Amino acid sequence: MVSRLRRPKVAFDMKIDDGPLYPGDEVHLDLTLHPREKAEVRQGHVEITCLQTYWQQVRRYVYSRYGGYYRTSLYRYTEVLFKDSQTFVQATQLMTEMPLRKGNTFVLPDGAPPTVHGGAVNIHWGIAASVDVAKKRDLHLNTDLMVSTRQPPASSGAELEPMARTEATFEQGTMSLSVPSGPVRAGDTITGTLQLNLREGLSLREVRVELARLEIAGHRSWSGVMDQQVIEESPDLGAGRVHEWRYRLQVPAGPWPTIQTSRSSLEWRVRAVLDRRGKSDPVVEAAVGVHTGPDRV
Repeated sequence: MVSRLRRPKVAFDMKIDDGPLYPGDEVHLDLTLHPREKAEVRQGHVEITCLQTYWQQVRRYVYSRYGGYYRTSLYRYTEVLFKDSQTFVQATQLMTEMPLRKGNTFVLPDGAPPTVHGGAVNIHWGIAASVDVAKKRDLHLNTDLMVSTRQPPASSGAELEPMARTEATFEQGTMSLSVPSGPVRAGDTITGTLQLNLREGLSLREVRVELARLEIAGHRSWSGVMDQQVIEESPDLGAGRVHEWRYRLQVPAGPWPTIQTSRSSLEWRVRAVLDRRGKSDPVVEAAVGVHTGPDRV
């Protein structure tokens, strides 16, 4: 518990309009000072930033009692992608129990990168506000912003999107995979087909389709399978005919949009695998674009 003697003279709060926020949008702030007694404010300052985290391999010479040697280590760095600041209050005298409200507006750049909280890629948007109170400790507030990628036009499902087809050839035949050619929203379901044209018979442990996320942030990478469907188990597939399966994969709802910056990339891939016992697995894969954020009303 904070004693009455230590309670700050001025309480401070900040409200932000509900999102979603997209590149080019305005961010409206409502900042309020609540003086509990007379106080002198020298200045109030608010700042919006977009920070990107990445990793870099650095080779350095290390000294030791037995001699020196070079060692390569992975170091974390932070890069400012966007920054803007405003003064929301100048020197003023606050009167007891008379709140002082100020409204401020920031504009996100048209090319603003979206928020990403991934396994390697991390792009963070935040707002920090501070108030310099004379003869007392400064007041500070921080809050995160969720910036989404622009949404494609509304549709009733990813399965209605035009499809693109990718092929891969292996020793026994050809695999062909269809995926949506347009962008897919986070949380949507991806549907498509896998075709297999065999020149000779093939026995498999299983046929499966995966949705994978791949990230690179400088010299650090991360990858993982986000959804998977086994579309047939232990098939004996005959030659001279086309085998076809439909697949269905769920895109998770999270801050993981397809993105490319100067130091980071995040991509989504649909991958079909013919799982053969004790042999290399034929694979065909294709990229899909994923966008984040709810639909605009």
